[in-house]
Amino acid sequence: MKQSAPASATATDWKDAMFRTHAPEFVRILAGRPACIDPSWLGRIFPRAERRVSILDLGCGAGRLLRPLANIGSSVVGLDYSAELLACAMSEAQALGNVTLVKGDMRNLGDFFPKQHFQVIVRAYTSLGYFSRTVEGQILRACHDVSTPDGRLIVDTFNAEWFRAHPVIERTTHLADFDLLEHYAWNEGLHSVRCLWRYTRGDTVITEIPFDLDGYTLTELDQLLSTAGWARELLIRNIDRFQTAHENEGLERLVVVARKAKK
Repeated sequence: MKQSAPASATATDWKDAMFRTHAPEFVRILAGRPACIDPSWLGRIFPRAERRVSILDLGCGAGRLLRPLANIGSSVVGLDYSAELLACAMSEAQALGNVTLVKGDMRNLGDFFPKQHFQVIVRAYTSLGYFSRTVEGQILRACHDVSTPDGRLIVDTFNAEWFRAHPVIERTTHLADFDLLEHYAWNEGLHSVRCLWRYTRGDTVITEIPFDLDGYTLTELDQLLSTAGWARELLIRNIDRFQTAHENEGLERLVVVARKAKK
């Protein structure tokens, strides 16, 4: 297979490679994976919400969740560090009317929003594990600070127990002008999922983006949430349908609704 430059991204710059340098390819991939949120999930956690809920879409990217969130909340703020992805989200945000986009790093959440501002914070399709566990804890504590006393957090992560049982996963997405190979392999020593995204055009490799994401067991996720002032309220199978799950079910991702607790 022929190789074109740049050949790969290092572990320290993989987010820039995926979400900035190769943002056009990333957006094309997402376009083939439409996302929606079942309107019923807001009623489940706020039975009398009636569209009075302020929502933060943390790591909103190209805006795949903006419309469904705007349809069920009174106001939505999308935060992302990638100017390239936010540019793709701009037309959607402008058309909706109740959506604001903010360029910023989620690690500095307190720099952008006042305390007790959001009733719901969604970090979906942006798995825990992008950062070290220490930094992830800091992000979750910042989420606690900017959420209202009745605040809820929706977050997902790779399920370590599922990947132990399925140690190597490969998926291929075919588009008209390029292909994406996703390769995921469980690394027991690092307790993480070793990932590789390879974009190809014919026999030519456009780029390879290797990265590692931590895998969490449900117990570890509960502990991380607890230290940041959150308590798990629901475990769901799929944010698109809000299907509740049992703790012994085989889930590739753990998707959790957590309520704000007193720190």
